[in-house]
Amino acid sequence: MKKIFFILILILPFIIQAQIYTPIYNFEPECESSVRIPIEQNKSYEIDDNDIGIEEPHTDEQNQIILQKYVLKSLVDTQLQAQGYDADGIIINNIISFHVNRDINISGELGIPFVRKVNEFRIVVSAELVKICEGNKKFSNVSTPYNSKGEQVGTDIVKVEFTVKGKDSIVDENDHIPPASNVSIEGAYSVNIGESSTQLANLGQESARLKLIDGSLAYGYGRNLWYIVESDIVTHILQNVDILNNHGKNHILYSDNYDAKNWIINDGISFKDTYESISKKLELKEKNDRFYIKGDRSILYFTFEDYFSYDSHTTIKKLNGFTLSSIASSQFDKRIKFAQVSDLELKNVLNLSTREVRDNFQNFIYLNEKGPWSIINQNVMFNVDAGKVNKIKVTEAVSGNQSEQEFVNILNKFNIPLSKKEFLTRYPDISDEFDALSLTNEVYTLQAYFDSYEDDAQLIEMNIEYLE
Repeated sequence: MKKIFFILILILPFIIQAQIYTPIYNFEPECESSVRIPIEQNKSYEIDDNDIGIEEPHTDEQNQIILQKYVLKSLVDTQLQAQGYDADGIIINNIISFHVNRDINISGELGIPFVRKVNEFRIVVSAELVKICEGNKKFSNVSTPYNSKGEQVGTDIVKVEFTVKGKDSIVDENDHIPPASNVSIEGAYSVNIGESSTQLANLGQESARLKLIDGSLAYGYGRNLWYIVESDIVTHILQNVDILNNHGKNHILYSDNYDAKNWIINDGISFKDTYESISKKLELKEKNDRFYIKGDRSILYFTFEDYFSYDSHTTIKKLNGFTLSSIASSQFDKRIKFAQVSDLELKNVLNLSTREVRDNFQNFIYLNEKGPWSIINQNVMFNVDAGKVNKIKVTEAVSGNQSEQEFVNILNKFNIPLSKKEFLTRYPDISDEFDALSLTNEVYTLQAYFDSYEDDAQLIEMNIEYLE
């Protein structure tokens, strides 16, 4: 009996601790007794080495799983923050995450320089505290924006407003039933090489549309599936081939329809099958380290990556993506052609001197939790309506390779503060949130994110949103 009593003493504090967390609601309450109280949890989480994993490179699904672990941590911190209020529950309205993975040059106490590795998630949770009516504790059938697991409710039912050719439209990724994810030598996802671009309507609203340097158009579905169109004809289909880099892809909402890597090549070949197993099913040809099979009108290239096995230091070659190309149009330039915007025009907008721009942009991200973005150049995006800028994003490059110094040169060019210290000097009223700064006035809100919490930390992203 004494042993049982001792065990209960040990367990009881943990039971009590679990009970004091303010619950996160999955549904809106039918009745609220007071005005909601807004709160924000803004914190960085260093990524555990164990989460990085042995097997590289990571797929989007693996990255999502790793991120989800830290999102859940941020929700627990939000619940702990809510304990100081007399609230019955929490409504999660928005979750924003940034991945910072870079080396920082630091001077030690004796002036000796060293490099510090920073690999962390910055997670911002916007929430409201709710007090339920005493006589009505029921919940409605209206879902909250995010559930208690930090998942956006109906992640693949995303509705945002944007303007295309002068018409307002509502995007809903599930307005249609996505086609089967079959891949063959002729085409993929029900669209074949050589067909009219009108067939892309079968895929629903594109996540992104880009104009490439050679004049062709790239239609993106999810983060990794791209259709290249030349003269209204589909000439290439790419899966997991970079047009936007990883940083750029993350501005596009994850799509269950097209990012789930559930595609199947007709011969029973799927994502992460080994080269050895595929070569037994197909007579793969090789040229310039590229493996392919050839049809009458098109070529199917297989993209392999070397993965470390869990039980040894040897690598295994596994299928990581594919490219379908028309034989008649085997080459294309995947660099993005940006609209001609003068440095003076950009500088005036970025320094908040004007909101008026010539709305002649040709590169767009449509499916994004913050609404549609026009990609102005590698580092600048605008949300524009009728020639008027509503939101501004200055960020590390979304396409191609850009060095840290090249990004610094861009910031200098447009008179944007480089470091946390420079932001604090220019905006004395800005709120210091360790590795982020935020400012709200009568005209706009500004958020700046940095690669560390130190005063000389470099800017990695700045967002400005006008309030009207």
